[in-house]
Amino acid sequence: MQRIYGYALLLFTLPGVFYAISRKKWEYNLALILLFGFTGILYSNFPYVIKFYVLARFFVHLFVALGIWSLVKYIKTPLFRFTAYLLSVVTFAVLLLFNSIFWKNWISYRGSYTHISDYDIEASEYLADNYQNRKDVLLVSDPATQIIFEGLSGVDSAGGGFMSADNRLLLYNGLKAGSVGLAKDYFEKIDDKILENPSLKLVALSGRTFAWTDFNSEDRLRFDSNIWSPQELSYWDVLTLSKYENSSDFRLVYKSAYVWIFELK
Repeated sequence: MQRIYGYALLLFTLPGVFYAISRKKWEYNLALILLFGFTGILYSNFPYVIKFYVLARFFVHLFVALGIWSLVKYIKTPLFRFTAYLLSVVTFAVLLLFNSIFWKNWISYRGSYTHISDYDIEASEYLADNYQNRKDVLLVSDPATQIIFEGLSGVDSAGGGFMSADNRLLLYNGLKAGSVGLAKDYFEKIDDKILENPSLKLVALSGRTFAWTDFNSEDRLRFDSNIWSPQELSYWDVLTLSKYENSSDFRLVYKSAYVWIFELK
């Protein structure tokens, strides 16, 4: 949150909360209940709770504004009050600028800003043509690749972008295993609550997947920390994938400069 708001939450939210409490009106009390309720949900780290911030941010912004007002209203000199307002506007404008640059850098790809590349579309079309109507197929990959491929192809994945911590750890250990056979053992343990006993698992290893393994252990478990921009495979990634291709435990069914998809035997 500091990355988004700077120190505004720390400096102004608490004064805003105290100001609302001091007013002793039901409107303020209701806003306080909603603020604390949404905050508790957001920090629970359950799947999909980040979506609640679409609603929660209204109350966060409300109490930041109340906090600013509760402080500025005590400034009696017009020049100082105007300076305080101007400083607030400039500060939030700078935050908006830096946030825009920061988040766009996450989805920068070949001179544009996008989550999805042509390679994603082509791979998803292959999955849809060959596996979409099958209810016994589970797709396994890093969270970003899963959410994109599942959304575009209709093939069920192991949690999509909200992959469980256990599955993330199994995927990471499999990718870092010393042998392809050991990787298979880890991949086989990845499950899904919707499709509990799939007869076929697809393992999609993309440039995103290998980039995801470079995250630190904490970021690999966070729902908001994914490889959001398209990533093509590096030379070293292809060398690793060649080991899977030559293994009897995996059958290569799709191959591009972006992703290789295997059926797990």
